[in-house]
Amino acid sequence: MTSPSIRLRARAALSGGAFLAVLASAGAGLGAPTQAEIDQAQRLFDEGMTLLEQKSYAEACPRFAESQRLDPGMGTKYRLAECHEGAGRLGSALRLYLEVSAEAKAAGRADREGQASLRAGALKPRVPWLTINVPPEVSKLAGLQVKRDDELVASSELGAPLAVDPGPHVVVVTAPKRAAFRQSIQSVEGGTIVVTVPNLGAANGGAGSLSGQKIAAIVVGAVGLGAIGAGIGLGLLAGSRWDDALAGCDGEVVTQCSDAAIAEGAKAEKLANGSTVGFVVGGAAIVAAPILWLTAPSPTETGAASLRFIPSVGPEGAAIAIRGRF
Repeated sequence: MTSPSIRLRARAALSGGAFLAVLASAGAGLGAPTQAEIDQAQRLFDEGMTLLEQKSYAEACPRFAESQRLDPGMGTKYRLAECHEGAGRLGSALRLYLEVSAEAKAAGRADREGQASLRAGALKPRVPWLTINVPPEVSKLAGLQVKRDDELVASSELGAPLAVDPGPHVVVVTAPKRAAFRQSIQSVEGGTIVVTVPNLGAANGGAGSLSGQKIAAIVVGAVGLGAIGAGIGLGLLAGSRWDDALAGCDGEVVTQCSDAAIAEGAKAEKLANGSTVGFVVGGAAIVAAPILWLTAPSPTETGAASLRFIPSVGPEGAAIAIRGRF
């Protein structure tokens, strides 16, 4: 096992111009950590080393990451890369190994540079790669943002293979007044995925506008209420016709009715069937309307789910068919 003090030794070895080079690579203008932060960073680093030896990556990696945040150092970053590699986050590990190699070269640390370069070279064949291609007409859009898993992708990285971790990722491309592009992918170890961004069409309306699906939800709801109202009206009319039919029967016995009463009863039955259809179709539309509303895609996002609700009436009764695109 490498001694936990490797973190401190890595710092002690940096001096003069090498020290300034490392600071520059870490980011200009950052304030020096306080003694309390340095002590906490060392404690977290030591805990991380113990957990790393035990292969408890889920617990070790956050400790290295927080130690690096509090008091950045090549030794900590190298151990964080090792931790990511052990946890299967291969793209994250590769990026850190390459950063350590570059920082070590700038600091004149040939031993650390060679060590990080060897680990990066051995890891590269296993790393998944993602290339995001953006056509020229899209790349010129004002305010264009390309994100991978909520992280901005620099314009210099577009069209180039990016090292990613195995597993699911989401690419989102947005621009003001343009419909957003969103694509989910599943990267695998050693695989390569290319995402080609299409032309971004105009956004479907501005702030406060309703999407076509939400308008459809309002229409379906209104039709449902109308159908239920019609069902109530037809039901009342059917009851009235049935009363008239019974009045033409001897003692209201249906087997002893006049021809006119029988005809009136047939009309009442048709009205009753119409009332039933009105209630069934209306009820289905009332159920469908809120579902249509809630599943409506954002007016600035493409590729969202959509549903179609198709009521139908047949000899065996009424039904509603649901068709969707997900």
